[in-house]
Amino acid sequence: MVKTMDNKLRYITALRAARTEHSKWLYTIKIIVSGFQADQESVALNQSASPFGVWLNNEAILFSAINSKASLIEIETLYNECYEIFHEIYKTLLNTKSGFFGSLLKTNRPSFSDLIIAQNYYEDLVKKSDELSNKMRIFENQVQANSAEKFNDIYPKEELFHQEQETKTT
Repeated sequence: MVKTMDNKLRYITALRAARTEHSKWLYTIKIIVSGFQADQESVALNQSASPFGVWLNNEAILFSAINSKASLIEIETLYNECYEIFHEIYKTLLNTKSGFFGSLLKTNRPSFSDLIIAQNYYEDLVKKSDELSNKMRIFENQVQANSAEKFNDIYPKEELFHQEQETKTT
C-alpha cells in the first residue's frame, strides 16, 4: 500500500509549484518583450486562470484557516500588481500595428519603440515579481514552522477520499 502525502507536505509542494509557475510566466513575458514569439496559451490574460492564480484562489487560501491571512493578502496584492504591469505590457504591444496576438502567432512583430516601452514595463514587473517571490519564501517558512497536525483538516474530506482511492489503484 502506498502512503499518501501528508497534508503539510502536499501544501508546501503546491506552494513551490506555484512559485515555479510564476517564474515560468515571467520568463515567457521576457521572451515576448524581447520581440520573440511565445505560445499564446502560456500567458493567461485573466490572472485567476494562470497556474499561480489557481493556486492562490484554491489552495493558498486553505492555510488562512490555520494562520493569519496577512501574508496571503500581501502575496495576493503583489500578484495583482504583477498582473497590472503585465496588462500595461499587453496594451502596449496590442496597440501596435501588428498587435500582441500577431506577434504571438508569428505574423508580425511590434515596432522597436513599442518593444522598448514594453521592456521598461518588464523591468518594473521583474522588481514586483522579486518582491512576490521573497514574500512566497517568507510564507513558506511560516508554513514550515507549523506542525503537521495543523494541516490535518486543511483539505476537504471528499478530496482526500478520492486521493486515497487513486493511490490504492496504483
